[in-house]
Amino acid sequence: MYKILWRSNDQILHEKVLDDGVAQELIDAHNHLNKNIRCLDFYYIVKKDLSDFIDYMKNQQDSAENPDGVEINRLLYNFTNALYSYIEYLEKNFKTAFSIVKKEIYDTQFSYRLMYALRAYITHNDFGITEIQSSFYPDKIVKAFFINLKNLIESSCINKKFKEELMWLSETNSRIDIYKIASEFSEVFINFQEKLILTLQKEIINSFNILLQYVPEQRTDVFLYQDNTFKKSIFNIINKYYQKVAYDFIYKENIFNAATHQELTELFMMFSYLYYGKLDIICKPK
Repeated sequence: MYKILWRSNDQILHEKVLDDGVAQELIDAHNHLNKNIRCLDFYYIVKKDLSDFIDYMKNQQDSAENPDGVEINRLLYNFTNALYSYIEYLEKNFKTAFSIVKKEIYDTQFSYRLMYALRAYITHNDFGITEIQSSFYPDKIVKAFFINLKNLIESSCINKKFKEELMWLSETNSRIDIYKIASEFSEVFINFQEKLILTLQKEIINSFNILLQYVPEQRTDVFLYQDNTFKKSIFNIINKYYQKVAYDFIYKENIFNAATHQELTELFMMFSYLYYGKLDIICKPK
């Protein structure tokens, strides 16, 4: 038997028995928001590894010392594997939404196609970065890090269509500046996550609404029990998702009220209305 308990300071204020179908709806809504939270966790890991990779290349500029070839490849390996794990998680848990977003980003963004291919190449062939160039000028030292196109083209791990694209590029360039591509991908990845949230918005709002049916206006927590055993915290999962999307994405990426992110800003306002139960209230940036 399932039941909902309203508690305050360990005192049970009210309880209500639920039939199995209603309880399962609550469990499914809770699990859906939890999967969205984990998606944002994976997003953070990818962005952190990407940032570490880019920062290493930045910090090598104007240095008279030779860059560590193993270290730069370690950072690239960490990033591409984190990206792969993120993609695998989305394919497993948000297959339809992921397919929609992936098709748009994969078809239009070379940096996404390259980073995806590099993970397979590094895993099965060799280091991705095999050329490091130092250029000395009177007032600066410039370090550049390159992917050799021939190595990728000759790999059996690169799909035929992308290999044809690389062959076309190789007619004018023998190598790719990975710093430039990584910097471009940083913006592409923000766009990817934003489009994913927008694609999933109906499901996310639906999960909010299912759970909020049992949350009081004061937005105190409510608990789902099965046979007197705790199962789920109803409002807490809404709080976790709202805080996660606000602080780890909307504010961290400076998206809120940005001219190019109006659709997501409006969606965040909707999340805020559902979370607080009042109009024109949002959480403040930290």
